[in-house]
Amino acid sequence: MKRVLPFFLAALMTAGCSYHLAGQGSSLPENIKSIAIPVFENDVQQPNLDIAVTRAVTETFIRDGRLAVVDGGADSLLLGTIKSYALEPVAFDTLNRVTQYRVKLMVKVKFTDNTGKGLSLERDLRVQWDYNVGTAIPVAETARNQAVLEAAGYLGDRIAGMILDGF
Repeated sequence: MKRVLPFFLAALMTAGCSYHLAGQGSSLPENIKSIAIPVFENDVQQPNLDIAVTRAVTETFIRDGRLAVVDGGADSLLLGTIKSYALEPVAFDTLNRVTQYRVKLMVKVKFTDNTGKGLSLERDLRVQWDYNVGTAIPVAETARNQAVLEAAGYLGDRIAGMILDGF
């Protein structure tokens, strides 16, 4: 058994696999170096949600740095549509008042290669984020807005991971 272990480890280390650390490489073709991210479409009755989600997704790509985010002439295009938005009560106090809500978002995204290679990806993504509320309406509204930003940030991470690491 002791003789087999070094050969097994050597084989394992030299085996070709596509594992890499996040942010260190990309499984996208080398000709895709930039991405355009227009403002997502908003199919829900929540004002400015499209702006918040688009900003969070764009900031994720900028922070990651593997694709340059540009307005026009990009090698790739990311289109998004916010398909649903919901608030659900998830926790109550002894007087049956809501103490915690869950923000739920569903977004349809489409990534397209503009370099002519025909690479395309289309997915529906769902994210959620829980937040606590107090008795004061301004505090509850601030908490809801922060939860929307957190959910949008998480969505940005999922989209970037799907595009950069998923191909």
